[in-house]
Amino acid sequence: MLGSLLRRFLLPGRAATPSPVTACAVGLDEFAEFGGRVQVDGLAWALAACHVGDYDAAAGRLRTATKQHPDDALAWALLGRSLRGCGEDADADRCFDSARSLDAALAGRCGAVGSRLYDRRAYAWALVWLQVAADLEPTDADLLNRVALASVRLGRVEDADRWFDRLADVSSADGVRLRRMLASIPQIYRSKAHLTRARARYAAELDALLSRRFVLPDPLAEIPLTNFFLCYQGGNDVDLQRKLAQLFLRACPALGYIADHCREPTRTGARVRVGVVSAFLRSHSVGAWYNRLFQHLCADERLELLLFTTSEDVDGDLRAAVTVRGRHVRLAPTLQVARQQIAAERLDVLVYTDVAQLAFTYFLAFGRLAPRQCLLAGHPATSGVPGLDEFVSSGLQEAPDADAHYSERLVRMKTIPVLVERPVPPERVLTRADLALPEDRTLYVCPMRLQKLHPDFDDMLGGILRRDPKGELILFDDLIARDWSGILGDRFLESIPDVAHRVRFRAWTTKRDEFHSILARADVLLDTPWFNGGVTSHLALGIGTPFVTWPTELFRGRMTYGMYRQMGVLDCVADTPEGYVQLAVELGRDPVRCAAIRSRVRERNAILYENLDAVAEFADFLVAPCTPALPPVADARR
Repeated sequence: MLGSLLRRFLLPGRAATPSPVTACAVGLDEFAEFGGRVQVDGLAWALAACHVGDYDAAAGRLRTATKQHPDDALAWALLGRSLRGCGEDADADRCFDSARSLDAALAGRCGAVGSRLYDRRAYAWALVWLQVAADLEPTDADLLNRVALASVRLGRVEDADRWFDRLADVSSADGVRLRRMLASIPQIYRSKAHLTRARARYAAELDALLSRRFVLPDPLAEIPLTNFFLCYQGGNDVDLQRKLAQLFLRACPALGYIADHCREPTRTGARVRVGVVSAFLRSHSVGAWYNRLFQHLCADERLELLLFTTSEDVDGDLRAAVTVRGRHVRLAPTLQVARQQIAAERLDVLVYTDVAQLAFTYFLAFGRLAPRQCLLAGHPATSGVPGLDEFVSSGLQEAPDADAHYSERLVRMKTIPVLVERPVPPERVLTRADLALPEDRTLYVCPMRLQKLHPDFDDMLGGILRRDPKGELILFDDLIARDWSGILGDRFLESIPDVAHRVRFRAWTTKRDEFHSILARADVLLDTPWFNGGVTSHLALGIGTPFVTWPTELFRGRMTYGMYRQMGVLDCVADTPEGYVQLAVELGRDPVRCAAIRSRVRERNAILYENLDAVAEFADFLVAPCTPALPPVADARR
């Protein structure tokens, strides 16, 4: 509580919590559609208050509402949820008893509303309704599971942990422990010690599960999430990833399905049949890297390209290109049928753009659906999955000893195997005044998702702000997990208390011109060393604002460095954390030097967006599967 109060005054750039009075409740129309009665006008206000976590205010309003309308079941249920949020469990239980006595079907209606909102990705609103439903039916395993998963989607891992505890009490399913382990990986860390404890807990729980014998007949139905956030911890995850894959294969040997044609010795077709599996060949960071790459591959007469996607939502230009020499197949939502769809095509090579973002593609990758299967860096970390043979990366971005970071055979391309569209600048770059940014400050902008801010980065940020008394750090709230900036704000008050008041959080903008203008008006852009920008780095380097990076050990901490190497511009690459701080401050105080760097980056950045050598090299790689991996290259830093 004290940290939250201090943050309100010491971090003036943070957006205030929206007033529940002015917020619009979501779900009441659906509730009425499912046959519920809404009698109290104040329920919208109370729902909005619960949505932003203002349970005291909601409880006060709802006490009055239930006195005026004692037969309104939803009002009693919302009062119970508000009191539960206030820690008044006994009174909350009495309210839920009243709600159940008035409407025996209330839990089902609230759960249906929550599920519909969840499917629309309105996770915060979904959570309110699902929590009410689960409180009304505290032994309903399906409801408890959905509440836990909604909490995960919002980044509230501690809350999810508690709901999984309740689920474990009422369910004996082996999958519950596994889901809880995956969901317990924090997305934002409160301190360095918090990260250390979380990683140790995950490793210990994984070992404990490996020591058990259990069965998962349908892993996709039991485990609808992955350990996506593990790679933001900054450690080498290869052993943990191998153990997780071993665990799943032991629990479900059918994951190791082998297509019949993979047992045959050689390929006989005139062209190499290449399949691409992805859920994100659309307007998405993965699509931004690979849509154009695959589009150009369609023109290579040596290849026949087949796209396997989880939906019909595919980039229009790519969809048109693949019809020339190949086709698009939408995969069925079950592993068994999807495997059969891919196996029926008798592919020579199967390429996954990523596997860690969705449980569907992760589990699909266990099968042997082509004689050769490789993984691209749509999620830049090893999979641990034995069915994947190669991880396609770049010698420009990998450390010399990087082979030890992968369960797959590491392939170091000479180029960076992506093809990103050159960012188009707005017709008019907004001014600092337009953007509500101070004119008299050095603006250090870190335009990354908040999960990329490793706790060790705090020391570097603090060092920059201490060395530049006029400096301000600009960060961006998460679009979905609105709690994350608050957690980070509390962390800064502990880790860099003397300069925390110069950290400003802005709402994440989906307006391209506004975001582009913020990057252009910054004095210095800051890369996150333990997990760099990907598409954001391409955008930043297209603008040319000095973008400071420090390459760390793993590929995901060396992506921006590789882009600089490809351009032949290393002015913004630091050798050490101290060098990162010093370089950022020097650039922030030297507009002449910054202007020279902007000019040099703009002169040389075309290779990041128009390098068709990447297409040719990747096509050669697909055609010649026996080509050995390129040897590691030495660092070429200043």
